[in-house]
Amino acid sequence: MLEENRNNLKLLKDKLEIDIIEKYFHIAKLFTITLMGICCCAIITYIILQSLLIFDIILSLNESYSYRFIFITEYFVNQEKYTYAIFLHHILAISVAIVALCSTGSTLFASAMNACALLNIASYRVENAIKWNILVIPSPTREYLLYRRLVHAVTLHRKAIEFTKYFSSEFAVSFLILIIVGVISLSLSLFQFLQVITLTNNIIELILFSFLILVHLVYMFITNYTGQVITDIGIKLFKATYNGLWYVAPLHTQKILLFILQNGTVNIHLTCGRLFTASLEGFAAVKLKVFSKTKYIYTYNKLI
Repeated sequence: MLEENRNNLKLLKDKLEIDIIEKYFHIAKLFTITLMGICCCAIITYIILQSLLIFDIILSLNESYSYRFIFITEYFVNQEKYTYAIFLHHILAISVAIVALCSTGSTLFASAMNACALLNIASYRVENAIKWNILVIPSPTREYLLYRRLVHAVTLHRKAIEFTKYFSSEFAVSFLILIIVGVISLSLSLFQFLQVITLTNNIIELILFSFLILVHLVYMFITNYTGQVITDIGIKLFKATYNGLWYVAPLHTQKILLFILQNGTVNIHLTCGRLFTASLEGFAAVKLKVFSKTKYIYTYNKLI
């Protein structure tokens, strides 16, 4: 995918096109920095909360107590003796998981932004391919210019569609696993959050499960919003082609635009596992279903 990104950069023709793709690269860079900042804050928050638990235990030396960790694990050793070693291992494990999450998530987001940039540049080329100032040029030169401009637009449009399909197909299994695990994890987190509220009122557990729920929702929203942006730009490209001055171009040149119009009749989607289409509508549907099912299961369990 990175090699394909470099090849696509070679297709750019002028400064405006470079500015468009740099705009999306800047968005991807800003997203990566923000994601890393949030993850660092999460690690620091975890260290503070866990330290408060251990510190509270240390202050309670004259009372019977048990060593408490936010994440329950089994090491088959005396946890009272190796408390700080276990705490250090928790920090390292969470840090490795967060680094993996940030690196893969930011890379996928940057690739999606690259697809958006290609579609936007293709739309820009179609909008500026046929202008009235070109139509006043004598016939042989005019037809050649129109033909070359439209060929460049169609080529970039095809590249963007191929890149989006490749992006979806190569990560189909990963996206499918991510959807299943994410929905199950969100449901369990919501269920546990409701139980903590009604049964224990443990502040630290409330903070933990609230953070987990927020991470799930933000992750799902960003993924679906990215897919929605790709779809919207694809629709914008189709409208730019349809509303342009294609009717004043020669017939053989108009036929080139049929490639864009035919592909534009079917919206460009970012599919996750070939079962779910990333969009704001899909995000709202999944969120509503998960919340309703969790509330139903919790009510049923409470009655029992």
